[in-house]
Amino acid sequence: MGPQSVKNIARPVRVHRVQIVGLPATAPPAEAKAASVRRGGRGRLFRAIYRLPLNLARLVFVLLVVMLIAYRWINPPVTPYMLMSLLSTGKIEQRNVALGAISMDLQRALIAADDHHFCLHKGVDWDANPDPSSGVSGSLAHANSITMRLVGALFLWPGSDLVHKAIEVPLAYVVDLVWPKKRILEVYLNIADWGNGLYGADAASEVMFHKSAAQLTRNEAALMIAALQDRQQGAAGSPTNVLSERGAWIARKIDQRQGSDSCLQ
Repeated sequence: MGPQSVKNIARPVRVHRVQIVGLPATAPPAEAKAASVRRGGRGRLFRAIYRLPLNLARLVFVLLVVMLIAYRWINPPVTPYMLMSLLSTGKIEQRNVALGAISMDLQRALIAADDHHFCLHKGVDWDANPDPSSGVSGSLAHANSITMRLVGALFLWPGSDLVHKAIEVPLAYVVDLVWPKKRILEVYLNIADWGNGLYGADAASEVMFHKSAAQLTRNEAALMIAALQDRQQGAAGSPTNVLSERGAWIARKIDQRQGSDSCLQ
């Protein structure tokens, strides 16, 4: 192996490597070290790739917890749902207002038409009518609530498939545990999608009826909720026959389900 410097000996010492028959040859120290470095580098890379999904999941969880707590008091400036829908609509028209600045008739119409057990359940109504367009079957098909819709609009992506609904259910229970009912209704009515890039009751009311959400009449509020339920039927300000009939049905439901909004008093 040539002359090598040895500690405490002034002159270089000739060093030999011995290969014993039947045993594998050992790599020189430099080569062995380089091989070890290469193996260590590959190992670290594989571990980093393996841990990437876990680290991303942790990051998403932390962000979700932070937003869930912060939005208990702070109005969300924008939602993932809005940003994803922006690609198709090209605009976001929305403004946040306090629940007191939204017509009580609109609040009652939403509860009467969409979730008359809103003040009673803990986040999910398991006896709701299933949505046939979602393609979800079984007991999960009957799970629905204003809180679930809030979760879907605030934290998730547009859709109503099995995965979407399976995530909505546990998050709805958490939101109902952390937020009061009034806050749930307030945030939902400020981010609900009325179609064509129009979000929130106040912005939608201004476009459809040229007035604020606080000034909506009973029939206008019913039409607003009818338009929210079926955005394909056009705007509440110029309703189709189907939308008008739906609005009249919701107006009747407000009378039939008096007391279902007791948590808002």
